[in-house]
Amino acid sequence: MVVLLFVDTRHWTISQSGNGRAPNPKPWRNTVDRRKFVTGVSAAVAGMLLPTRNLFGFAKDGSPIRLIDFLPGKAPGKFAANLLPGPGFSFSHSGLKNADCLAALGSAQEEPDGTDGGQKVRRLKLENREQGLRVTLEYALFPEHHAVVYGGVVENIGFQNINHLTQLLSYDLQFKPLQKLGDPLIHISKGGPNFDFYPPAAWTIGEETMFGPGDFTLDSGPSGRSSNVELPFFLVEDGDGSSGIFGGIEWSALWNLKFTRTELPELEHYGDWGPDKTFSIQGGISGVDLTLQPGEKFYIPRVLLGFYEGPFDTGRLALRRFLNDWSPALPQGVPDPHVQATPGGCYTSQKATIDKNVRSHAKACADLGIEYYCLEQWEPWFPYGSESPQTNEMTGWARGSWVPDLERFPDLKSLADYVRSLGMQFGLWTDIEVARAGSMVERHHPDWVLFMPNGGEEEGVLNFGLHQVQQWAIAVYDQMIQEYGLKWIFWDNNIDPGPYWQANEAPHRRGWMQHDHIRGVYAVREALLQKHPDVLIENCSSGGRRVDLGMFRRAHFHVLSDQFWYPDAIRYQFSGADYFLPANRIKSIVDTPRSPLDDNVFHANFGGLISITEDIDSWKPEERQRAKRHIEVYKSVRHLLKEDFYPLFPQPGSMKAWDGWQFHDPKSGEGFVLAFRVESPDGNANLRFRKLEPGRRYSLQDPYSGKEQVVEGRTLMQVGFPVKLDLHGTTLWKYHPS
Repeated sequence: MVVLLFVDTRHWTISQSGNGRAPNPKPWRNTVDRRKFVTGVSAAVAGMLLPTRNLFGFAKDGSPIRLIDFLPGKAPGKFAANLLPGPGFSFSHSGLKNADCLAALGSAQEEPDGTDGGQKVRRLKLENREQGLRVTLEYALFPEHHAVVYGGVVENIGFQNINHLTQLLSYDLQFKPLQKLGDPLIHISKGGPNFDFYPPAAWTIGEETMFGPGDFTLDSGPSGRSSNVELPFFLVEDGDGSSGIFGGIEWSALWNLKFTRTELPELEHYGDWGPDKTFSIQGGISGVDLTLQPGEKFYIPRVLLGFYEGPFDTGRLALRRFLNDWSPALPQGVPDPHVQATPGGCYTSQKATIDKNVRSHAKACADLGIEYYCLEQWEPWFPYGSESPQTNEMTGWARGSWVPDLERFPDLKSLADYVRSLGMQFGLWTDIEVARAGSMVERHHPDWVLFMPNGGEEEGVLNFGLHQVQQWAIAVYDQMIQEYGLKWIFWDNNIDPGPYWQANEAPHRRGWMQHDHIRGVYAVREALLQKHPDVLIENCSSGGRRVDLGMFRRAHFHVLSDQFWYPDAIRYQFSGADYFLPANRIKSIVDTPRSPLDDNVFHANFGGLISITEDIDSWKPEERQRAKRHIEVYKSVRHLLKEDFYPLFPQPGSMKAWDGWQFHDPKSGEGFVLAFRVESPDGNANLRFRKLEPGRRYSLQDPYSGKEQVVEGRTLMQVGFPVKLDLHGTTLWKYHPS
């Protein structure tokens, strides 16, 4: 059994804040359709803050009922059994401690039950009338996931400012006594920047065991992009590996997490002896310290918390399944995942993205079996901002001018129609949160763009915290979709917004800009998903620098990294990312400066959605035929990418280590294995399969050679499947119960 706790904050009311200017004495707010967001916490809510009211009723022994008691069945594992009562979140204001702020809340009001996307929702309002402070919590039950969801909003309903609103902890959880849990083992992953060395830091999985008192911290770094340093997801095992928890933050900007082990009153012994021990998790949005003016609201980002019982694989697979279900549904008839292509690439010329050459490239892609074709960023489809040839060589000069460059694309609609006539869907790359000086949006609306005060920067951040910007962005995408028949929006974000927010905020308004900007981005994406359910949204931020719970909710696919020309780095990144994330929702790109492409170049990209950015139309016929065969094989196994993932080897820290994956459908028993020998001195390996039925026989097939074998499940798991490979060799075998 798995219990998930998460939240959903779509279509919220957005509070506008100053951006370095004097505060408005009559603050105004722009309202987007407010949809109920979900809150989950596995702690007691009844009576925990307000002794004056029985919120959810009490058990027969008089103890408050915990929220997890509303889930079907008992919440599994030691962490659920030892979670202390509490709301699961906290905050500070006016110099008070978080606990004191919560203790001062009273006069709660429980609203009638509602629904959100078919889920039952409960809402609770808590108030500190003396301070003029209201906190709204919302709870939704997800029986199909054994799940509850939680989050909150802090509102000034009084007539005076509430000063120093800070320490907004979406997670504030305590587990006690720790003796019943054992030493916590924390599983984490790095985020997705690109690195030109092996092993790359991106998507490196790791673990930390907390043997004694101390703390362990994760954070986003100062860039303002959520996975620029660490991935904002985690898992924690109990001491004997029999149960655990997993979670993630729904915030696409600055965040931090702190795991703490305490032993009071003093450290006596690290084992079962000694004083009381506690394990706590605290964290959420960071960089917030502001004055909340009368009438203003500040939303506390949502978080995910799940409980599982069983070995560690049970927890990480539960996280992968949840994220797949949490993601937007794919349009009817769209392959899951599909095969993409774009013209040009890092190693091609500007001529690759002119109408004539794009048509030739598109025809070659269609012949390979490509399904979605997108004009991407390598040499932009939109106009340049300078007459200087040197300047024009710069990719994406005029971000903010989202109209075709008529010199290179005199009739973009005709080109889109041509792509569709080849049997492919058409898409466009955008970087809409960036506005370059001299671009159309900056010239027409200079007050919409944030630049660094000291000048010298040609690129600025388009302030999505403004309602006008949100409406403009929706209109831009609406027009693109209508005029060119888009079925794919590549939403990139190639700027670190954190320094821009910091430079343009008044000292007493720290946090408002990231709060409003990210919620504005969410609002635009939600509007597009609702208005255009047949259009795919792809999330990218200079690669995988903004992968989090919020982006998973508002995009169909996610780029892992901008490191896509070294296949060994790509393979390594998938070996880490597939461990925690559903493979059918993540992607890399084939853009390797070699010809002809080796098998491992293609196979390294089989760990997710496959996308090709190569001069396919210049390839020799035999090279095209090999690529076509790889795409055919990929299509025959891609339906398994959303199923369970097991590494065949540890994530390889050296090119001299083997690597390999197994994707397995536990319902049908079908799957495939893919193994890589890079520079290992040993050309032989035994691939040990996972989760087969020991007494059942399995048919294995090499789809390239047609070779077949029938092997007993017990043998495949205990002895292994022997393979022999040359240096840089790969092998792929499909299997199913015979």
